Amino acid sequence: MDPRIVDMLRQLNNGFYRRCAPAFSSTRQAPWEGWRACLPYLRSACRAGKTGGAELLLADIACGNGRFESFVAEGLPEVDVRATAVDECTDLLEEARIPGVEAVRLDALSALVEGAPWELPAAPFDAAVSFGFLHHIPSRALRERALRELLGIVRPGGIAIVSLWCYLEDERLARKAERSHPEALAVLAPTVREQWGLDLVEQLEEGDRFLGWQDEPDLWRYCHGFNDAEIDRLSAAVADEADEVARFRSDGKSGRLNAYLIFRKH
Repeated sequence: MDPRIVDMLRQLNNGFYRRCAPAFSSTRQAPWEGWRACLPYLRSACRAGKTGGAELLLADIACGNGRFESFVAEGLPEVDVRATAVDECTDLLEEARIPGVEAVRLDALSALVEGAPWELPAAPFDAAVSFGFLHHIPSRALRERALRELLGIVRPGGIAIVSLWCYLEDERLARKAERSHPEALAVLAPTVREQWGLDLVEQLEEGDRFLGWQDEPDLWRYCHGFNDAEIDRLSAAVADEADEVARFRSDGKSGRLNAYLIFRKH
């Protein structure tokens, strides 16, 4: 994918979340069901703290409104959880400023494009997670780089967890994409051709779509839908750095909307 298209998609998504942050956050309050299955792995990453109790140093990349941090604190009440919550959207990040959480503004995708590491003050972490983010990363190469970056901020023996949105397998969401994707292309493709002489459709990869939001006009976000073969390739791409210790599907009415990959770093 041409770097100019990658940057356009990054800006499109950043603008989407800045525009609809309050409405989006209001629909993202309950924990995902798949998170519950992640708790034993997070517990296994804990270390003994200075007072002898269990301690977990956690990073959450693209944290949104910080609800995962609240979920972990409630789900592991015996653990002293100290979290670093990272996001680009300041409105969402403000909601993540809760006790025990350090909120850090970082455009993680921009750093990937520039080849810059995710430099976070508390690294290395016992565990690092990224939920609902990899489907916003354009191109297979950058998604693999993102997974390496996530592992890069984890200590040896630590845990990294990602969710991969398989929304094109969901009948309702696939229908939604069938409506919004052509509408977005009708607006975006001519601009891309005029500015750079590129065909936007040819630049997009299999599984790439533009999704709308609550029937708002001219409001789209770029989303990639994962399939099992692609998930296999993504896991294999980091086999030199980590072992895949678990994989499962969860979330949504089908219980299969997200694929979760859990890694233990070498």
